[in-house]
Amino acid sequence: MEMSFNQQDKREKAYKMRRSLADAVMGLLYSGVGTYLLFVKGEDGESFLPGEMLYVFVGICYLYGAFRIYRAIKQNYYIDKDR
Repeated sequence: MEMSFNQQDKREKAYKMRRSLADAVMGLLYSGVGTYLLFVKGEDGESFLPGEMLYVFVGICYLYGAFRIYRAIKQNYYIDKDR
């Protein structure tokens, strides 16, 4: 009986580690995309989106990236115990 609790605890820790790593990588990826779009110019010298829409989109990328990084640090994931 003790072995099953220990095994389940190891499984939960591994799940949290994989999930937090994926969240951290995705958070950095979204922030990187936001930075890339902020500085990239097309062949005609124009940016990806016109005017203020570019800054709104980049802001959304940064906010979502920060949220994913926060969630990776917090590691408060719901694990279904009934599975």
